[in-house]
Amino acid sequence: MLIVVRHAEAGSKGSWAGPDLHRPGNVVLCTHGELIGRLFARLVPAGLAVEDPLLWPKGSAWLLWRTGRRLHARFVAPLALDRRTYAS
Repeated sequence: MLIVVRHAEAGSKGSWAGPDLHRPGNVVLCTHGELIGRLFARLVPAGLAVEDPLLWPKGSAWLLWRTGRRLHARFVAPLALDRRTYAS
């Protein structure tokens, strides 16, 4: 499966005077499970608001967003695809 995402509006890189971290625009990150575990190990003690169990099976995703100073997370389960699609 391939998902191609183009952000809607991130502003002009050349005219932005602040750090890139503060520029508008969403991002998609893809990584291995051990790094997701390390990420949550830092975010939970910092006050991450999450209602779902902290799991990250293959093909899953987490949506992260801020409201004010509060960071929230929502789990997105992997799609259940027909295994015949992956026949080699």
